[in-house]
Amino acid sequence: MTIRCYRHLSTDERETMSLGLARGHSLRMMARMLGRAPSTPRREYARNTTRSQPYRACTAQTQAGARSRHPRRPGKLLDPWRWQYVRTHLAKGCSPAQVAGRLRRAYPDDRGKQLSTATIYADLYVLPRGTLRSELLAALRQVRKARRPRSRGTDRRGHIPNMISIVERPAILLSLKLRPPLRHGPERTDGLTVAEVEDWREKFLVGAENALRTRPKDEDAVKDEQIKKLKQKIGDLVLANDILREVLRLYSGVSERRSCQVLRVSRAGLHRAPCAARRRGRTEPPWLERLRYWIQQYPTFGYRRLWVQLRFRDRLLVNRKAVSRVLNQKGWFVQQRVSTPRPRVQGWTSRASRSNERWAMDVTHIACGQDGWAPLAAVIDCHDREVIGYEFALRSRAKEAARAVEAACLARFGTLRPPGAPVLRSDNGLIFQSRQFRQACRDYRLQQEFITPYTPEPNGIIERFFRSLKEVCVWQHTVQTFEEARRIIRDWMQSYIHDRPHQALGYRSPVQYRAQQSTQVA
Repeated sequence: MTIRCYRHLSTDERETMSLGLARGHSLRMMARMLGRAPSTPRREYARNTTRSQPYRACTAQTQAGARSRHPRRPGKLLDPWRWQYVRTHLAKGCSPAQVAGRLRRAYPDDRGKQLSTATIYADLYVLPRGTLRSELLAALRQVRKARRPRSRGTDRRGHIPNMISIVERPAILLSLKLRPPLRHGPERTDGLTVAEVEDWREKFLVGAENALRTRPKDEDAVKDEQIKKLKQKIGDLVLANDILREVLRLYSGVSERRSCQVLRVSRAGLHRAPCAARRRGRTEPPWLERLRYWIQQYPTFGYRRLWVQLRFRDRLLVNRKAVSRVLNQKGWFVQQRVSTPRPRVQGWTSRASRSNERWAMDVTHIACGQDGWAPLAAVIDCHDREVIGYEFALRSRAKEAARAVEAACLARFGTLRPPGAPVLRSDNGLIFQSRQFRQACRDYRLQQEFITPYTPEPNGIIERFFRSLKEVCVWQHTVQTFEEARRIIRDWMQSYIHDRPHQALGYRSPVQYRAQQSTQVA
């Protein structure tokens, strides 16, 4: 028998289901497209659909995350009698297996009152954190010893039990009574007297006492300690220079160069006069207000793009390092997340050697307040980074995506059938694989090109454009209606094409770059 594990729907699958339902597909059709059982889309649709609100991927994903953070308790333990029975026997020291066994023996014919061991364990660990859960978990019998926090009680690490201080040892040693010498001891065999042996023992005890006590430091040790402290204060270099000067004074016949070689001291350091470090006081730059103005206009710009605005828009002679230093001092840098390097899937980069060679296209969604989410389809040239066509509508269909392609063809060639046959790169979404959109691309003489699934890196230019759109434009405004969002995006598109500098274009805007390319070709 094959055991199949149920997998929850992912974000991409919910997005595919949302687009398919918007196009009128049935739930069974969506199950075939997702490779799932028919009950899975039906259950997903019933959970996240009401009479007033249709199915939406973002709402379904949010509710699924909330359900995963707050799991449900087993239904059998919701009964007050069962829960009180389990709680009472756990407090008496019974294990969950013993509690389940007692229920089976006490009620062999009533399966409604019986519980399994797994049900009891699942209910204990699903309970929210609190006093009741702590008491029940503490009552569980465990094989391993419970760990005791070090904050409770005395820390016994590094301590020897019944340890005696070294200061107390001489007194204990001297308090011991010596045994009287034997009649036929070593003093008889070696020709020694009893008085000599007793004198040696007393001297041995006195020597042991002096060795155990802290002895005073001799003069050499005191001098070594003073020299060590002196080195820490003034440094080895200054001390070596002083020694060298004293040597030169006492032995005038030895040259300075020879003395430095023997003592391994730099001759330049010997003649360098010590002086306090001087630091010039820095004043506020004259272009600080203009920098503040550009930061307010473009909050997401880094110091390079801010330097471009000061240098080429305001015609100010300023260095990029100076801009970076001022941003660091004022704390005006854009906070960035440190990304962990991950292995990348190899793929062709969406770059082109000339304009109209390769276009990139994708669809994103913009929140429009009371009008919900609205899709935005955009087409960008991979060489000069200019957005040559876009369509912002309330519905996400192949018809709206084809309108963005039409706008791109008219903007670049003035006709719907361009002679150069550009390559149109996109992902594997339902819109770009639909019959209507592919037929439109064939009518416009465009060559479609799809990236590898689950690898957005080959289509990174259009993805980076959507990031700039949301960071600089969408997230800076609180949009209430679709018409308001359309107006804001239309104004920002013009600013993006004519004013925004790109690092790949030599910090020039797309219009400036195309004008320069046209001049060089002419």
